[in-house]
Amino acid sequence: MTNRLFQINQNIFQIELFDYLSPEKNKTKKIPTSLVYAGSLSKSSWIKSYSLKIPIDIFGRLPKKWSLEKNDYLVLHKPIIPDQLPIFLNNKWGLVWDEDQEKNKTNYQNYQKINSPHKLSLYLAANIPVIVWEKSAITNFVLENKIGIAINNLAEIPDKIKKAEIDFDNLDNLSKKIRGGYFTEKLLRKIISLDGCH
Repeated sequence: MTNRLFQINQNIFQIELFDYLSPEKNKTKKIPTSLVYAGSLSKSSWIKSYSLKIPIDIFGRLPKKWSLEKNDYLVLHKPIIPDQLPIFLNNKWGLVWDEDQEKNKTNYQNYQKINSPHKLSLYLAANIPVIVWEKSAITNFVLENKIGIAINNLAEIPDKIKKAEIDFDNLDNLSKKIRGGYFTEKLLRKIISLDGCH
């Protein structure tokens, strides 16, 4: 998103990742076999037609107009207090996936091209690998750090997770940083340093 704002004649600071302060600590050391999705379900119309034979836990409030058919692979949970949520996400793949139900009326998926979603920070705070859209702004970061996989559509998930190579030590290190406020502190130090030069 920073690149889109270059024409503004002011200092622009980019936070690498949003921090997610939480005392909870998980340990993930093997490739998970199930998924989790947490967040606003109004941006997640794909839930209504979820057909993968991979268990998925959904944390969020179901929109009133929605109805879900019985699905043995999908479990819907009520929202949980944010700082306690990471402990419930242990040993799963964190799915970062927004989709437009009516493509001419919303731009949830396109927004991922310029956005660093808070959902990513939640999953990393929970110390779990992530699945992201291959055209999203966070894809390079995820792949370069070997903390997840990138997909073009949900149908690719089964094959991609079978071939996934995750750097769990790096994942653990990022999790500690995010839970401890590292990225916010780093940005503030940068701002203070620049302000001191004036």
